[in-house]
Amino acid sequence: MKCSVPLLLGAALLSFVTPAPAETIRLITGEVLIGEVKDADFDRLKVHVVFPDERDMTLTTKQVMPETVHSILSVRLPASDVESRLKLAEYCLRSGLYAHAIVEARRVAQLDEAKRTRTKKIESLAWESIASTLLDDAKTHLAIEEPGLARMYLESVVGRYPDTDAAAEAKKLLKKLPESEPEAPRPLITETKRKDELRGRLTKARKNLEKADKRTNGMRRHFGPAKQDEHLLRRSEPYYRKAFASLLEASRSTTDDSKLNEEIRVLAGRARSQLCKVYLELGTLYLARGSINLAEQNCKRACQLEPENQASHGLHQKIIDARIALRFGT
Repeated sequence: MKCSVPLLLGAALLSFVTPAPAETIRLITGEVLIGEVKDADFDRLKVHVVFPDERDMTLTTKQVMPETVHSILSVRLPASDVESRLKLAEYCLRSGLYAHAIVEARRVAQLDEAKRTRTKKIESLAWESIASTLLDDAKTHLAIEEPGLARMYLESVVGRYPDTDAAAEAKKLLKKLPESEPEAPRPLITETKRKDELRGRLTKARKNLEKADKRTNGMRRHFGPAKQDEHLLRRSEPYYRKAFASLLEASRSTTDDSKLNEEIRVLAGRARSQLCKVYLELGTLYLARGSINLAEQNCKRACQLEPENQASHGLHQKIIDARIALRFGT
């Protein structure tokens, strides 16, 4: 089937007048503009703004958030222009966009071997800055008496950035972290009345666990970022938490009934494990949505329940990666 000349001409005209895609420009004042960037360099941006009102503006790059400057320049600078890409890497480093600085520096090194000395220095400074920031986060957690979370940050610095000055300091702090205090001897319970109280706690905890497991199918699946999954987990969490809290208190004593002791120990372990899974699922769910603070809150709760749980450490590493991308990248 052949197209008529007028039809082809019309299609060409439509293509010609198609507007450029709108871009979001975030200013350091907190204002957000949407419009078309007409021209851009490292000093200024010329923008035709369409929101919140229509106007033409010239902005200095100092007026614009570094993330916006990078996103605009990265697609406009010629991919093979080594000096411009190197200048962009240096801009990212100065502006605290350390992740982008590393990416841009590596791109330059691939384009021109002769620039490797400069790009390696940019990478080294960026990695040191990232490690130093994570070290500061660890110190904050130590200051507010959260040694478990501090340990996770310190271990990340040592494990992922071993050649930095921050890693050397992190190692020293890890050695100073308090070890777990030894458990005090448990009082032996022989009175029938107190043992009956413990059996009552055990029965109530078992019912709470059953209610929660019925809702979550025993936590035998992963939960997605959908609202219904979040609501399900949040409605189940109080039952797991109450069961564990009740059994934790009960497990701090020992009776002369070995069967009762074992039942309490086993159910307390199951309640702790299920509650930890809930927090890990919530943490993963919030991380997928980009809610990093909520993700870390739940990861912290999981870590407090099971400090050696590798899933907690894995989630925390993903949270750190997301923080790095958010804080030092996009």
